[in-house]
Amino acid sequence: MESEQFRAGAVYLGHYAPLPLARIRPTASRDNLCFIMVRRPLDRAVAHYTRFGVIDRFSGKDMHKLTLSELDLAVRQTGGGEYMTRYLGCVDEEDCEQPVASIMDSARAQLRRCHVGITDHFKTTLAYLKVLLPWLDLESISDIHARPANYVDGNRFLGKLQSTPEKVEAIQKWYAADMEIYDYGRGLFLNQTRHALRCYGHISSDDHVERLKQMRTISRKVKRKPETYQWEIAKCVERAVYCREGVLREMCSCTSAEST
Repeated sequence: MESEQFRAGAVYLGHYAPLPLARIRPTASRDNLCFIMVRRPLDRAVAHYTRFGVIDRFSGKDMHKLTLSELDLAVRQTGGGEYMTRYLGCVDEEDCEQPVASIMDSARAQLRRCHVGITDHFKTTLAYLKVLLPWLDLESISDIHARPANYVDGNRFLGKLQSTPEKVEAIQKWYAADMEIYDYGRGLFLNQTRHALRCYGHISSDDHVERLKQMRTISRKVKRKPETYQWEIAKCVERAVYCREGVLREMCSCTSAEST
């Protein structure tokens, strides 16, 4: 894509680092919207190992069957346990020389500026997007997240390591940063669903599983409403993210309900 085309784009899809992208289209502007998907780190690692050829470097051995030294090498060859943290928190290679704690602070700040989706709650994320972006036709992508029958997620992978506690301890240490950033993003997503339900006039459940169900139900109800009403709800949901922090909180004259 040519630079002028990139600057003129209305919707960006793909692996664009958010902070460099912000140099071109500043996130402080109310004319654009930032949306970030976060994924459970071990889900990403297992998928990367299996689907991108790393497994072939270990003679086709399942990831959980690797020795500890092989597992260490495989983790590094799939991006490492700070992959998401550095992707979100570093502007460039020099910035990535900062202490991990500083990079994590930057990653959390970037997440707070954006709407957040969760890969392992894809249906609910899609429901949230339907409310936030009523002008997009998202029905056509509602079934693209089907997993193959032999899919092994991070939880199953970790479960297969339970007989080797030294591997479990190593994995938890290696992925500590990304797991913390994932948990932070997940918390923001749950907060967004609470605000979406509030915007609709619905009291959200304190039970997270039930709240995700509520979000999917409300999304269907909103789509059946008149277009003007859909836009009112979308603006309300957008304000809740604007009101999380920074200059936009002051610009929007946020209420206490919107800022929490």
